[in-house]
Amino acid sequence: MLDILEYKTRCVKFVIFSFYKKHKKKEVFDIFKNINLEYLKKKSISFGAAFLLTALLPTATVIIRGMSEESDISNKNQKIKIYDSSSGKEIEISLEELLIGAWPAEIPLNWYSKAAEAVKAQIIAIFSYFLYQNGINSSLDLNYKKDSCIKHFAYYSLEKRKELWGDKFEEYEKIAKKAVGEVKDLVLCYDNKPALAMFFSCCYKKTTPCSVGFSQDLPYLQSVESKECDFMNLEKNFEISKSDLAKTLKEGFANEELSKYFGTLKEKYSIEEFSKKLDDTKPEDWFKILETNDTGYVLKMKFLDCEIIGHNFRHIVGTMKIRSANFTINFDPETEKFNFKSLGFGHGVGMSQWGAKFMAEQGCTYEDILFHYYPGTEIKKI
Repeated sequence: MLDILEYKTRCVKFVIFSFYKKHKKKEVFDIFKNINLEYLKKKSISFGAAFLLTALLPTATVIIRGMSEESDISNKNQKIKIYDSSSGKEIEISLEELLIGAWPAEIPLNWYSKAAEAVKAQIIAIFSYFLYQNGINSSLDLNYKKDSCIKHFAYYSLEKRKELWGDKFEEYEKIAKKAVGEVKDLVLCYDNKPALAMFFSCCYKKTTPCSVGFSQDLPYLQSVESKECDFMNLEKNFEISKSDLAKTLKEGFANEELSKYFGTLKEKYSIEEFSKKLDDTKPEDWFKILETNDTGYVLKMKFLDCEIIGHNFRHIVGTMKIRSANFTINFDPETEKFNFKSLGFGHGVGMSQWGAKFMAEQGCTYEDILFHYYPGTEIKKI
């Protein structure tokens, strides 16, 4: 026998299917036919009159916590809340404003004149990433949270854009809006659902699979070739004294947000015990890289007497200091200094922004770029 949830699920599917079949909005239906149901099932929300009502509306509507009860995500004026880390406040903006403020914060504005297709690819990736991460295809809330760094990407508010662009504001704002308008309502999808379109600055030779450093392994977030190393210097050296690094490590271990990156060290030692273990161990024995992938990303490393991944170690020391998980470690006993050499910038998963620019300059379209970095996906219009 069917349980009550499955029975209601089938009823809702039948109602939606009947409506969209009648009105022949198949493409929209294909994208959203499973999303609402999966989201509600994960959240254990019962199907009621409110959901059935939205299923009968003439546009694709989604009930998401954080949005209004009848939220049409194809409407770029839909109001959403995001957390503005620069002001420390939550602000309410439209989806269109999110895209206008996000892409110039992620990549240089002048790329539009030099590599417009890379800009379009970036906008679509931002929109798709936002939809996936904030409730459309998962159990996550729509609105950003301060403690959820995976959900964040850069964003320049209207006030920030005016401050940064000064006398050029109107000219630059027009460019930002024009770029968004050219790919309005386009979403990168996998299996008829918005894709987790992760992106980063640059990498050495290849991107890295999502399974390296993240908790999931998605078929469209695997290692693919990226050629920015052919035309730009990707090397970054960071030098730090033994005493300063020890201070950084101890502070990170005691920090609630950073401590999660220490893995089993956190389970094995108290703060006092970790500090003593660090002091009693020779600095050349603090770290040892145990395993890398074919392009140098640190998959496994020894940290004192435990193992962690390079992605986590990078967060402990600082992502602006060790700029990618593709790094090496050297300690000079004479100067008592550590040197970290990293290649690339960012987590290395998904689309390389500089790689996309290179492809655009070679004549590739935004479709070419997106399908290269997210193999197996397709672009759909809401």
